[in-house]
Formats: sequence, structure tokens, C-alpha cells
Amino acid sequence: MDDNSIFIYMDTCIISRIADQNIEPKEAKALRELGDLDNVRLLTSKKLTEEIQKAPYETTRELLLFVAGQFGKVPYIEITIPTHWPWGSPPWSQLPWGTERWGRGRVDSVYDGLRKIFEPDDTDHIFQATKNNCDYFMTLDDRTILKRVKAHKDELSLLCPKLKFGTPSEILGMILEHE
Repeated sequence: MDDNSIFIYMDTCIISRIADQNIEPKEAKALRELGDLDNVRLLTSKKLTEEIQKAPYETTRELLLFVAGQFGKVPYIEITIPTHWPWGSPPWSQLPWGTERWGRGRVDSVYDGLRKIFEPDDTDHIFQATKNNCDYFMTLDDRTILKRVKAHKDELSLLCPKLKFGTPSEILGMILEHE
């Protein structure tokens, strides 16, 4: 990723609220202005596609997949780090701290910290943004993300120190302030 680009990871709610036309005019304008900035790269991951696949109506699902396909994708980072034992599976008591049962490997420490703060789908999105060195995490989800970001500010500064969270208008303001 080049040095002067600004990478913004978009939460699923950004795409779904556009489709539902359930977005405040201020946020819609900020999205358009962010899209107009030459150095801004709007990104998602395969997690977005997985969530869109759950949409109940085929037409809605197809339109959401089309919109999601217009954005860049970050490489999907696996949540577990494989644990290999040359002599087969060790007893559970001998596995390193954070290892998932049944040989799936050790859970990444950043993911482990994030899942103590956020719901599972949100944790996965934030983990992908963090591990792919995104600058911003853009969401309209006040209840399960933005309020928790404020409540866990210190923990998040350790887990994902580079990542800043906000709505489209907040992120636009942060970017314009630094130009």
C-alpha cells in the first residue's frame, strides 16, 4: 500500500444503509466527498460478502454484492495461527494460551482482545482492518461499535493503535483537518 494513500475499511452497515436509503444527508454527503478524494481508498473484505449473502431478498442481495464489488478488498487474514505438533495432538493442558480446542490453532492476540469488546461479526471486520494496516474504520453502527470504541479507548489504542474509528462525516473531518 503506497505511503500517501488513506485506507478506509467500510463496515457492512455502510453498504446496507445505502441500499435501504437509511442514511442521514450529512453522512451521505460525507461518503460522496470521501469518494471524490484522490488519495482515499475505500476497502472491504470477504467478511462483507459473507454478511451480504444472508440478505433475505435475492434482488437486494444481488444489488448489495454489486455495490460491494466496486470497492477494493483487503487480503483476508486468518484469525487462528496454526499450531503444529510433530508428535500429534498434545493434551489440552499442554497447549499454548489462546489455543482453540480441536487443533484449529492459536487465536491471534489482537483478535482475542477485540472479541472481548465487540460482537463476533464486528470483531472480524475490525481485525481485518487492523491487520491490513487500514487508517480508518468507517461505520454507522453507533450501538455496537462506536459506543464501545469510546468506552474501551485505552484498550483499543493498544490492540489497534493506528486505526481510527468514525462515521463518514467524522472521518472526512479527520482527513481534511490533516491536509
